[in-house]
Amino acid sequence: MDKKRVLICGAGSIGIYLGAKLHSHKHEVDLVGRRKLRAVEGNKVIINNKEYIIPKRRYSFPKKQEYDFVFITSKLYDLDKIIKLISKNKINGKIISNIQNGLIDCSEFEKTLKKKIVPICVFGGFRIERNKIFSNPTPIGWKTEFSDEGKKVSKLISSCGIPCGADKKFDSLKGEKMIVNCCLNALSAIEKKQFQELFSKKETLERIYKLFGECYEILGKE
Repeated sequence: MDKKRVLICGAGSIGIYLGAKLHSHKHEVDLVGRRKLRAVEGNKVIINNKEYIIPKRRYSFPKKQEYDFVFITSKLYDLDKIIKLISKNKINGKIISNIQNGLIDCSEFEKTLKKKIVPICVFGGFRIERNKIFSNPTPIGWKTEFSDEGKKVSKLISSCGIPCGADKKFDSLKGEKMIVNCCLNALSAIEKKQFQELFSKKETLERIYKLFGECYEILGKE
């Protein structure tokens, strides 16, 4: 793939992971972040026991810059602020993509940017500790919508070694991911156990299946 200019906004564990992977495949990457980005020492990060150079770090948004791809990787509560900063600083992305879990309505944000926002759903876990990123991928990988823009996003991400596909059933997959998050995150907090432990015990496994079944039944009626 030709060299692309990429901006990653809200660079935490997923943003740094994506940026380092893209940078390793010769793409020009800028990372914009705060606490987690500042906490990474030196210019290298270790992802699943392999060393990567960290792309250029920024702690404020660039002004009047053009990028082939702009990825927003922040938490949902920071999304509105980041969209406004992209608009205020007149950053032009040929394709703008937002990594979020669940069913997120981006129509208001698209009005602000006057541009379509391509959604990405990540199936897998990420955690950063100083200069180490721990990635727990699933066979599903990353998914995006089945559109021309979605195909371009999935092609870029896949080209740097992250399995990503544009899927015709993307909305269903997002809905299922939201159900999983809502059920497992709450149950994990109540039981004070990691996901793996929840699935390993018969009692909690039965609760998980009952929660999943109830969610599907409700959504089916809607």
